[in-house]
Amino acid sequence: PARRIMRALGRSVQRRFDRRYSRHAWHEPHEGTRQLAFEWLGKDRTNAKTLVVLHGLMGYRRNWYNMAKMLSERHQDIRLLLVDLRNHGDSWGFDGPHTIDACADDLIKLSHHLKTPFDIVCGHSFGGKVALQYAALERHHPIEQMWILDTYPAPALVPNALSGSFQGSDVPKVLQVLSDIKIPIPSRDGLKKELEAQGLSRTVASWLTTNLRPEPQGGYDWKFDVASMKEMYSSYVELDSMATLANPPYTIQKHAPRPQPDRDAKLEWPSLAPRFLL
Repeated sequence: PARRIMRALGRSVQRRFDRRYSRHAWHEPHEGTRQLAFEWLGKDRTNAKTLVVLHGLMGYRRNWYNMAKMLSERHQDIRLLLVDLRNHGDSWGFDGPHTIDACADDLIKLSHHLKTPFDIVCGHSFGGKVALQYAALERHHPIEQMWILDTYPAPALVPNALSGSFQGSDVPKVLQVLSDIKIPIPSRDGLKKELEAQGLSRTVASWLTTNLRPEPQGGYDWKFDVASMKEMYSSYVELDSMATLANPPYTIQKHAPRPQPDRDAKLEWPSLAPRFLL
């Protein structure tokens, strides 16, 4: 109980910081509602399309802030909604199971709560598969466009997603290393050195240090729940989203991806190319 109280205090400090220094609309989820935290860019634009941005595993909404700000400045006909997926960033306290289906259902509930249809959904990596599942499950508000970035839609052909690599990914190794990191983390620099000593690349180690929240008693904790990440990753590599790609539930604006033939030979890219931006 004491640890939970301290973590809650840490989240409260970070939220006050965000509210003070952010000039954009920001939402703090109400206790007990299990509602996703989010941030608007261009919220008050009339007749604008809503573009939802979904981060990847172990990330949070601010990872994509610079890109979203650029899009918002260049395209006055859209407004952007940056979302923290469950048990990431400021979206804490969600109960399991922590699956792609559960993440997609969270988005449906958020859309209904805001009374705002999500016209365009952009998802990166894990967030891309959440976007695909959202398209498959949401039946009330048609989606006009989907931007799926660096996402592998087919299931991984490994017996246990956490026992080996997936498409050259370091995620299983990263999750194992993070499980052994003691909380609170004394410093960002010390964490980076420890992660590199455990065999993670400098790029991955540096990125992970951006996803920390300050603890009131000193040091840092992760902006995500490590145990939930393991469950979500297993769901990511097990879920087959090919049916949604091949037969999207709505008429979706068509763009051609740039395939990697050696890696994606089994995905039948020519038949999928007209349907999504990949």
